[in-house]
Amino acid sequence: MKSLLVLLFVALTATFATAQESGSLFGKNINESAQVVSLSDLFTNAETYNGKEIVVTGEITDVCQKAGCWVTFTDGENIIRVRTDHNFFVPKDASNVSAKVNGVFVIKEISEDKAKHYNDESINKKDPSTIVGPQKVYEITATGIYIGAAGDSNSVDIKKDQSDCSSKKTDCSTKKEDCTKVSE
Repeated sequence: MKSLLVLLFVALTATFATAQESGSLFGKNINESAQVVSLSDLFTNAETYNGKEIVVTGEITDVCQKAGCWVTFTDGENIIRVRTDHNFFVPKDASNVSAKVNGVFVIKEISEDKAKHYNDESINKKDPSTIVGPQKVYEITATGIYIGAAGDSNSVDIKKDQSDCSSKKTDCSTKKEDCTKVSE
C-alpha cells in the first residue's frame, strides 16, 4: 500500500510539472540561484549588473535568420540582444513569444560592421545607412533560454530537433544548423 501511494505521488508530481513546463528549453537549464532582474532595472542599473549572471523574462522580438544564434528581447520598453555564441540555437520562428533568459550581462561597444552584420541577419531590418560608427550595446551571453512558458498568452509549443548540439558543435557552428539541444 505504501508503495502504491509513493507511485501515485510521483505520477501526480510528474503530471503537474509537465503541465507547468509546456515551453522549450534551449541550452542549459535556467540557474534558479542566479539573480532575477527586470529589464527595466537592468537598464536603470546597468553598471551594477555588468559581468554578472542574471535571469530576465520578457518577449523575443527578433531572431537571427541565419542560424538562430541570437535574439532580441524586450519587456515592452527596453530591448537587449541575447547571444548564444553558437553553443546552442533557437528556432528562427521564435519571435513574439515569451521567454526566460539566463546568462551573463555585459555592456560593450561593437563596431559599425558588427552592427550591420546583426542588421543583415535580422527579420526586422532597418536602413543600413542609419548604422554609423561604433555602437554601445547591452547584451546577455546566454547559457539557457526557456521559450513559451505555460499559462502565458504568448506561449508556443516549439517542436524542433532536440539533437545533441554539444556532440556535434562543429556541425552546428559551421553548417549553421538549427541545433536545439536541451543540455543538462
